[in-house]
Amino acid sequence: MSRSPGLLNPLLLCLLVAVAGCEPTVIRLETKILPDGSINRAFLQPRERSSDESLAEGSWEQVTWLAAGDAREFVRPIRSLKIVNRQEVDHYAAAWGHFPDVIKVPDHYVRSVEHSDKTSRLKRDLKIADYGLVTEYLWSETLTDRVPLDEFREARTELFRLLSDFYEYIFSKGMSDEYEVSRLVRWLRTDGHDWFNAATDVLYESGIPLGPDEEETFKKELFRISVRHGLCPPGHDAAEFQTEDGDFDVERALPLVMQHHVRRRDGKPLTPDEMSAVFKVLLLEFDEKKPLEARLEKVRLEAVQRFPGGPEALNKQQAELLTRMFGIQGAGYTALEMFYCVLSVPGEIVETSGELQSDSSVRWEFSAIKAWPRGYEMRCRSLLDRTPEIRKSVQGTPQLNRSQMLKIIDLVSEDDELRELLIECRTSESLEPLRKLAERDGNDSFAKEVLDIVEPDKATTQ
Repeated sequence: MSRSPGLLNPLLLCLLVAVAGCEPTVIRLETKILPDGSINRAFLQPRERSSDESLAEGSWEQVTWLAAGDAREFVRPIRSLKIVNRQEVDHYAAAWGHFPDVIKVPDHYVRSVEHSDKTSRLKRDLKIADYGLVTEYLWSETLTDRVPLDEFREARTELFRLLSDFYEYIFSKGMSDEYEVSRLVRWLRTDGHDWFNAATDVLYESGIPLGPDEEETFKKELFRISVRHGLCPPGHDAAEFQTEDGDFDVERALPLVMQHHVRRRDGKPLTPDEMSAVFKVLLLEFDEKKPLEARLEKVRLEAVQRFPGGPEALNKQQAELLTRMFGIQGAGYTALEMFYCVLSVPGEIVETSGELQSDSSVRWEFSAIKAWPRGYEMRCRSLLDRTPEIRKSVQGTPQLNRSQMLKIIDLVSEDDELRELLIECRTSESLEPLRKLAERDGNDSFAKEVLDIVEPDKATTQ
C-alpha cells in the first residue's frame, strides 16, 4: 500500500543512507591520461547503469561480465578480469579501452529514477596547456546530480503541503472525538513549517553529512535551529535535549512539544502511548498492535485512498517531489552506490581533490549521494617536465622540480611570444632561441628568469 514520506524523513536521510540495503552497489573507475592526451579507461559497474549504446560492439576493446558478489570483492586492476560471456552472468558489466581524447570515452554510467526525466551521469573534461618546457593537464570528472535551490524549495513547499493535508486529516478523523488537536494542526502549519524549512535549508547547504566532521557540524546547526524555532518544549531547558554528540534529540523533544498542543477532552494527561502515537503521525508509521496507532493507521489508509488518482498517483507525486528535492542519487538512497576511482596522470600532481597514492596517481572513494545537490567533482592538476626532450642535447639542463614548473607557468601564461619560443626550443632541442630572447630583453625579463631556471649554473656565474 502506498505510503507518503513523513515530515522527518528528509532530515533523517543521512541516517537512512547508512543503513539502507544489505550491500552497497560498487562502481570502479580506472583512468590513465597519456602525455599526448589520449585516455586509457576501464570501468566496473552494475548492468543497469550501462546503456546498450555505451556497450555497443566496437565501443570498447573488451567487455566482460560478473556476478554482484564477485564485483563487490574485486580489487585487482579491471583489465585483469576473466572474459566471461554475458549469457553466463550479467549482474555487473566491465569494459576497457584506449581513446584518442576524452570526448571519445563512451558515456557509460547513467542513473535514473522512475517518474523523472533527469539522470545522473559522469561528465569528463581534460584541458592541456603547452608552455614549452612544461605541459599542464587539468582533469575533471563530475558525478552530476544538480538540484537548484529554487527548485529544491519549490518541491519542499509542495511536499509540506501534501504532508500537512495528511496530518490534518489523520488528526481530525482519528483523534478529534477524544482529543483537542486544532492547536497542534496550527503549530504544524506555522512554527513546525518554519523549523522544517530552516532545517532542510541547512541540509541543502551542507550536503548529506556522511563523515564525522560533517555530521558534527550538521548536528550543531540543527540544535541551534531547533531551539530557535520552538522545538524546545515549554518548561524545559534546551540543554536537556542535547545529546553527547551535540545533536538535538528531535525524537524526544517533539513528542513533548506536541503534547503541549494536544489535550484530552476528559482533562486527563496524555499517556506515553498516546504521546508516541501523536509523534508517529509525523513519520506516518504506526504499530498496529496498539489501539490508538491501529486507529490512526486505518485513517491513514483512508487518506491514501481519498487522494486524487489513488495510491498510484500518490506514489508518483511523492517520488517526483523527493527527486526534485534530493536529486537522482538522494531520492534513490535505498540503493546506495559507492564509487572507487583511480587516476594516473603524466608528470607530477600539484593539486587534487582526491587522495594521493603517488606523485602521479590519485584516488577517490565516495558515496554517490555526495553528488547532491551540486555534483561531486574529481579534480586533478599535473605538470609534466618537458626539458628531458632538450636535455639530451643541452648539457647541464637539470630536471625541473614542482616549484620551478609552477614558476615557469606563471612567467609564460601571459606571454604568448615566450610560450611559442619555448615550444620552439623543445622541438628544436636547443635553448638558443631562449638565450637570444633573454639577451634582447635584458636581465629583468621573463625570458631571463626562465633561462635562469633551466640553466642555474650559468645564472650563478654571471
